[in-house]
This record gives sequence, structure tokens and C-alpha cells, in this order.
Amino acid sequence: MTQHPHHFETQITRQLDYLLYLPKDYGISETQAKLWPLILFLHGMGERGDDLELVKKHGIARIVDEHLDFPFIAVSPQCPITSWWAFETEAL
Repeated sequence: MTQHPHHFETQITRQLDYLLYLPKDYGISETQAKLWPLILFLHGMGERGDDLELVKKHGIARIVDEHLDFPFIAVSPQCPITSWWAFETEAL
């Protein structure tokens, strides 16, 4: 069995607030061609809501806040209080 090309198109109607961390060398001319690893951090139930500071309580969002030399791009979205990550896959 071989792989066949397909096309997927959708319109996202959900919005999520998120924290974004870019390494200090990101975007500098010498490193523009560098491929940066990306971490998508999905927090637990206790950090849902509309206060992004809650996302910094645990995990990657906390580590990035404490270590300014983190060598990854980190995206930490916040799940709405009335939802679960399983229902937010399109927005992610």
C-alpha cells in the first residue's frame, strides 16, 4: 500500500488564548535558517479558564518562566473553563 496525496481544508471558529515563548536567539540573522523544536504544552483541568497566569503553575509554561535560556519554542494555550482539550483539537 502506498501513500496518496490528499487535501484538507477547514475554517477554525474557536479561539484560544495562549502563552508564546521564543528562544533569545530566535530570529537573529545567523539563526534564521535554524529549525527550532516546538513544544505544545497542554495543561491539566485546574488551569482552565481565562487567566493565563494559571497556565504557568506547572509543566513547560512554568519551566520557561523560570529559565530564560530555554532552547525550544513553547506554545501554551489555555483551555476554556467549559471545555476539555479533546473538544479543542481544531483550535490546536
